[in-house]
Amino acid sequence: GAPAVQLIGGVTITGWGGTVNVDDAYVTISLPFSITLYGYTTSSASVQSNGCICLAGCSSSYINGPLPSSGFSGPTAFGYWDDLYIYAGTSQSVYYGTTGTYPNRNLVFEFYMAHFGAPNLYYRFQIVFFEATPNVVRYLYYQASDSGASCTIGVQSSGTGPSMTYSVNTAGSVPAGSSTTSSATLTLTFNTASGTYSSSG
Repeated sequence: GAPAVQLIGGVTITGWGGTVNVDDAYVTISLPFSITLYGYTTSSASVQSNGCICLAGCSSSYINGPLPSSGFSGPTAFGYWDDLYIYAGTSQSVYYGTTGTYPNRNLVFEFYMAHFGAPNLYYRFQIVFFEATPNVVRYLYYQASDSGASCTIGVQSSGTGPSMTYSVNTAGSVPAGSSTTSSATLTLTFNTASGTYSSSG
């Protein structure tokens, strides 16, 4: 069966999922509170269907590679940059919403995707921003059928850096999980103010 979305009360990106396939797209949305990476603060962001959140200067590129990537000119969170795909007739989409209360809200983007040309490869992960701790972004992974073998995970300030990279096309870098996984198998926290990141799980 389809896995449960972890984010309670989240809404989907308008037009993504349902009767429509989504491939190599991004949509800019207004945010419930401003978020910050590398000192850049914005009240809108672009949700990219290939596993990224762009604070500015987005790209729909599906060909991942090392960071920094010149295709993304602004601050970008690469939660799982890969050739992901939303198949029509499924509950796949990107869900988003807030948890907690002011001034300690979290903004959660939950990706539930498959892979282009491989509808039986599944990816479920969250990209989380924090109202009380600007410049920090956290990735939580629940399912990654190919265990990170063809993705880039990290964060960058601009197309020329600075950037931080957890992995590039590294099999085993993310636990595979399953459709029933309900606790994060891996958590990555990037602090773009200090230029450091930590992992747990």
